[in-house]
Amino acid sequence: MNELEFTFAPRPWESVLQDMTPGSSISAAHLLTLLEGEDDGEEAVQMLNDKQISLDISTLPKVAYTGPAALRLRTEQ
Repeated sequence: MNELEFTFAPRPWESVLQDMTPGSSISAAHLLTLLEGEDDGEEAVQMLNDKQISLDISTLPKVAYTGPAALRLRTEQ
């Protein structure tokens, strides 16, 4: 009987994270770009944890929110 063997190319975010060394960091903006259109957010976070890669959120844009939600956020901060 013939057995089929399937191999799948790693997704873009997997390739990037696999090539990173433990203890390094990746910008959140870059990771979010790699994950765009993917449903693998939990897998990516797990790989970050497993490889001890930190997520740099300093590159995320600062957004000024308005309305009732913004007032509550400012109050809670």
